[in-house]
Formats: sequence, C-alpha cells, structure tokens
Amino acid sequence: MDLKKWNRKELFYFFKEYEQPFFNICADVDVTSLVKFTKERNISFFKSSLYLSLKTANEIEPFRYRIRANKLIVAEVIDGGSTVLTRMRPLVLAILITIPILKNSKRRQAKN
Repeated sequence: MDLKKWNRKELFYFFKEYEQPFFNICADVDVTSLVKFTKERNISFFKSSLYLSLKTANEIEPFRYRIRANKLIVAEVIDGGSTVLTRMRPLVLAILITIPILKNSKRRQAKN
C-alpha cells in the first residue's frame, strides 16, 4: 500500500507509535434473525455471533489492516477470540475462532 497516496495516512502515523495499536468498534446490531436461527437449531448464539462477526471482518479489507515492522500491511486472514465462562471451569481465557471458509487462503492451502 502506498502510504503517500492513502487518504488515512495520518491515522497510520498516529497509531504506528503505539505498542499495541488497536481500537474498538461498538454498534447496535439487530440480531433477531440470528437469535431465532440459533434457538431453532439449539446452537450457541454466542459462538455463532462471534463467528459471523469475524467472517464479516475478514470480508472488509480495512478491518484487516495491520502494522508490521512500521509498515501497513493487509492481513490475509484475521482471527479472534473471547473470554468465556464454562460449566467445567470457572473461566477459559480464550476461545480462538478461525475462519476456515475463506476461499484461497494460505492458511487453508497449508492445511491441505
């Protein structure tokens, strides 16, 4: 990516100095259909919503921007995780969700 021509280069220069450059996005989302879908199939709403959030984030290129070695890169795939409560243990530090359905990903090709 050519930073000199990028319309958000000021944000890059701002965040690149952070030890862990990241930000959060909060939004109201209507999940009525997903609630119905998960209840009908007796599957986890939480895992389904986390999966769909990561799937969507992977489909939007700016969500995959990362700073590596003081350069802006576009990650091919981003993963995510969350802290969850379980019945077996009081707390699980992370459940990592990967997106195996992305077509032509290097990660997928490496597994085959």
